[in-house]
Amino acid sequence: MRDEVVIDSPVNNKTVGEKWKPRVEGHWYEGAAAFAITHLGSGGGKSCLVIGSPLFELMMLEALYWEVTYLDCREPPLKPERFVLGDATKPLFRGGSFDAVSSTCVLCHAGTGRYGDALDLEHGDEAMLSEIGRILKPEGKAVLMFGPVVDMAKPMRRGTEHRFYTVHEAHRMIKLSGLKLDTMKIWNTLAGGWRPATEMPTSSIENCDYLCVAVTH
Repeated sequence: MRDEVVIDSPVNNKTVGEKWKPRVEGHWYEGAAAFAITHLGSGGGKSCLVIGSPLFELMMLEALYWEVTYLDCREPPLKPERFVLGDATKPLFRGGSFDAVSSTCVLCHAGTGRYGDALDLEHGDEAMLSEIGRILKPEGKAVLMFGPVVDMAKPMRRGTEHRFYTVHEAHRMIKLSGLKLDTMKIWNTLAGGWRPATEMPTSSIENCDYLCVAVTH
């Protein structure tokens, strides 16, 4: 059984119809998109799967000549040319299909049912990360915002809303998936920027930080 703390959430099962997030300056979604662009660079026509990220992240990657496929369990308001409706924890693509994967703040929700996906509260995020490893080509790269990260003894799940990770838990999950960690950065929510590499995340779950990683197959 997964060693995590579970707390209640006031918004359990109430966000399936949540509106898509707009671009907001200084938001952690902007930080995640910048992180993705920095680590993926120019695509040169290579393939990239974007899983559930804000649509502006997809457009930024397309502008850098990535051939982007967009995957989400909901239909976006503006459907991309290459769009797949589905669950990122399931085997939807052949192994080694993509040169890169980008995903912002989806892993923390995977398997919670928050957006209408199938329930797998204990292992949904692990299943999604393993799928990312399976569909990446050899030497392929993934850039992921895990989601909230807090300096605490154990990872935590807030009902069916989202998970809070620890740095240790992120390392464990990456190793379990067979991926190799290249870079890890922590977005300081209150300051609207990255924490120094040697600094741990906040211990507050109300003003939590956000964890980004770049990994290779």
